[in-house]
Amino acid sequence: MAPIMAHSTGLLFRAAVAILLMVLFFSLALTASAGLVYGAYELGTFTLEHARGRGLVLLLLVAGAMGFGGLVILWSIVPRIDRFTPPGPELTAKEQPVLFQEIHRIAEMTGQEPPTHVYLVPDVNAFVTERGGWMGIGSQRVMGLGLGLVNILGVSELRAVIAHEFGHFHGGDTKLGPWIYKTRGAIIRTVQNLYAAGEASEEVGTVAFVLKAVGKPFEWFAKGYLRITQAISRAQEYSADGVAVRTQGAAALVEGLKKTHRGGLAFSAFVENELGPLLENKRHAPLGEGFRRFLGAPSVAERLGQLEKEELSEGKQDPYDTHPPLRERIRHAESLDAPWVAQDVRPAVELLADVPQLEAKLYSEWTQGATLTPIEWAESASVFVSDWQAALLDAQRGLAHGTTPLTLPTETPALRELAAKVTGQDTAHVPEDILQQWATELYMRVLSAVLVDHGFTPSNNPGEAIAFTRGELRLEPASLVRSYLRGELGREAWSASWQEAGLADAPLTPEDVQQRRSG
Repeated sequence: MAPIMAHSTGLLFRAAVAILLMVLFFSLALTASAGLVYGAYELGTFTLEHARGRGLVLLLLVAGAMGFGGLVILWSIVPRIDRFTPPGPELTAKEQPVLFQEIHRIAEMTGQEPPTHVYLVPDVNAFVTERGGWMGIGSQRVMGLGLGLVNILGVSELRAVIAHEFGHFHGGDTKLGPWIYKTRGAIIRTVQNLYAAGEASEEVGTVAFVLKAVGKPFEWFAKGYLRITQAISRAQEYSADGVAVRTQGAAALVEGLKKTHRGGLAFSAFVENELGPLLENKRHAPLGEGFRRFLGAPSVAERLGQLEKEELSEGKQDPYDTHPPLRERIRHAESLDAPWVAQDVRPAVELLADVPQLEAKLYSEWTQGATLTPIEWAESASVFVSDWQAALLDAQRGLAHGTTPLTLPTETPALRELAAKVTGQDTAHVPEDILQQWATELYMRVLSAVLVDHGFTPSNNPGEAIAFTRGELRLEPASLVRSYLRGELGREAWSASWQEAGLADAPLTPEDVQQRRSG
């Protein structure tokens, strides 16, 4: 297939708009800064010569505020040095020959030079940028590929994503980006610094008023600049999608967009709820496998399906979004003339060599080099046994002697009293929903400890509640407790669950628990 030819008209137009806005902003900022400082000097001189009494103080405050505001603006627009921090472990052609063959092949198809550096990042995303040089001049090309992304796409879909990223090189977006980002940063710093100065001067009303008034034109300019440049960013996304469609076909891009959207919605929850607790306990499990299982969990898959359906039917464009809505990108991709391209349905992760080592490097960066013990997901639940036992000890400070799973307090006044005893804090004004959330977490851990003490084995599948099994018996204390405290599970059903497990009379108070463990 012939390389995609450059479309210089769109690039020149976008570049012209971005540069014009940059010139307008810095002209406004420099003019305002100089005008305020000069005006402060003139007003101060006039005031000292002609004003007396309260008028003298008021005008001097105004002059001081004007001069200070001018200096704040000047300081805010001074360019900052960008220091590139590698976003993850660097991938090399020597270590990852198959992946780099794909990258180089797609670079040739799109008529672009391949990136100088490729990094693996802990995300469901891919990006390109340029590092070094000045405002994009004399820089080196950089690509980032998310490990989460590679684990959920097929090979053809990853090719389409990479082609999309080369589309940003093709459109000159990475050259234009530094101009937009530098200007955007200067505008935001100006607005924030003027606002902060006004807030800090709140006790001197005149000074605060002047500083906030000076900041208003910059706020208006910032809103207009963001609307215009974000519109440019959206146009860049459409253009890059076009490169992907014309080289890899529409089907691969569309499916890749859908999977990336779903994965992006879920990844932070996966990290927070599944990976995070393991890392806190100095353990790590296979990231890719865990994320795929998380996405496949029935409750997660159902929720993501609902969100995708809503996005495809109701997704709206916000003027400050950098990307068009998913449905608009799909509609645009399907409207383009595209070649038929055979689909390679192999998992894209197969393009990577030594995935466990790559995951270990990511975990090391996440935890700043902490020593972690590798485990499998099947055994991950056992990591939390000591936490559950500690929670049981905490709860025992507030539980009445002889408390069992059937007599755990559930009414708000009793929960409030329990929370006060366990935490040692005044809980009189804690909102009921927060109190119930606290009790749910505590009871889940307490009952998990009891189950382990009575021979139940915990198991964890990412995206699902931890289950405890003993023979044919199976309990999910998190689901049971949550439903019980919300009133969704009646007392009879609650009692039946613990009676079936033989734990209806299991003691939760210190003396009996210790006796049970000793025996």
